[in-house]
Amino acid sequence: CLDKDLSKKTQIETALCFDISHLGGSNMHGSAVWFSKDGPDKKMYRRYSLNFLKKNDDYGAMNYVLNKRLSKLQIENKIPDLIVVDGGKGQITQAKNVLDNLGIKNILLLGVVKGEKRLTKNDRILDASFRDITLSLSIYSLNTLQKIRNEAHRFAITSQRKKGLKRQFESKLDSIPGIGKVKKLELLRYFGGIQGVLKSSVEDLINVPGINSRLAEIIYRHLHLK
Repeated sequence: CLDKDLSKKTQIETALCFDISHLGGSNMHGSAVWFSKDGPDKKMYRRYSLNFLKKNDDYGAMNYVLNKRLSKLQIENKIPDLIVVDGGKGQITQAKNVLDNLGIKNILLLGVVKGEKRLTKNDRILDASFRDITLSLSIYSLNTLQKIRNEAHRFAITSQRKKGLKRQFESKLDSIPGIGKVKKLELLRYFGGIQGVLKSSVEDLINVPGINSRLAEIIYRHLHLK
């Protein structure tokens, strides 16, 4: 379990995960999702609109969301045992800076890094010292951390479902060969919006009704390869 894999001193009862989601720097949102040993606690979820920040400032966005949420939790005396950030060294550094500034100690910090081609099987887990600890984790712990990260992302992108933005971004799907209205709606419904489609891997796309492996490759190449 996470306790045995990550720490011999700290019992992990609660985890808080942060994610920043945007499209080309616009319509930026941040999320903070809370997990206990019973699973997600949606009463503790928080979402933040970050359009006041400079475009493409992922690190500034992560710093803001971390500081906003942890400051409140510190006042409420509800600091989690584990913090997970969606990202690598840069995001972990922002988390460390916020924790230091707030004087929060004795807390585990991990980053979940998307691997090559954004395939789930290639995800890597970094600790607070930026060491890759993926191979030292059990399959259960790795899957649990991925599940927490995925939920933070899902919650962040639900803020991006305004009609005007959907019309603006859905056009990206219109020019893909083999993608008609029905398949486009299936993609958007399955991933919760265009941002979810853009963050999906080939293996994620194959899970969408009506999308086979050949079409999944076409969609991925069209959206990601220049």
